[in-house]
Amino acid sequence: MHHKGKIIFFQKTAKSVREVFTIKHKHSIQTHRTITIGICGSSHRTGVTTVALAFSTFLSSGTHKWVGCVELNNSGAFSAIGGQSNPASFRKCGIDFFPAATLSAMDRLQHEKYDVLVIDFGVLTRHTFSAFRQCDLCLVLGYVNPWNSQIYRNWVDHVFHSNDYNQSEIILLGNLSNLGDIRHFQHDYGLRAIAVPFVENPFQLSSGNWKFIERTLERNQYTTKLLFSGR
Repeated sequence: MHHKGKIIFFQKTAKSVREVFTIKHKHSIQTHRTITIGICGSSHRTGVTTVALAFSTFLSSGTHKWVGCVELNNSGAFSAIGGQSNPASFRKCGIDFFPAATLSAMDRLQHEKYDVLVIDFGVLTRHTFSAFRQCDLCLVLGYVNPWNSQIYRNWVDHVFHSNDYNQSEIILLGNLSNLGDIRHFQHDYGLRAIAVPFVENPFQLSSGNWKFIERTLERNQYTTKLLFSGR
């Protein structure tokens, strides 16, 4: 990611991600900057929208951040969530939603004082790949189970082997994967992956969902410390 500026270290008294988020930094005078979390899938129907909603809920309800959730694809999933036909935006469960947004709209939203923008990229295109790579936290979803992992493996081969990226920049997520499949995938590629648990309702997260999000955020120390700094 963008390793700029001095990193503020975790407060020693914090026991979890949620606790750190609630710590007040009364003397912080840092300039506001919106943190961007980009989520994409190696293929369609890998659970990108569900994970984007879960992260938005965690950050809004659990850490009291002002969150915008941006749909940077043409799936139409956000309109269904809002229950309206082609809305420009709507609010649900304390989160501002922006269906079928454009790159220019996403750029504009980064200057509207949101604490965090969670961006649902769907499947990346040549037009959105650069925007995804510029996010503070980049998450990729795919299936790592042996009978359904070839598309994900092709994606990893293309992105990691044909470009100068490392896993501090892109975090791999295995949707509905057991630990055995995750370990096999990691062994084959020498890349760490995080198993995504079943999310029954992304607006009402289970304890397992919360722990997964905490664990994922902790994997990228730069972004996490920006979020924790109480900007």
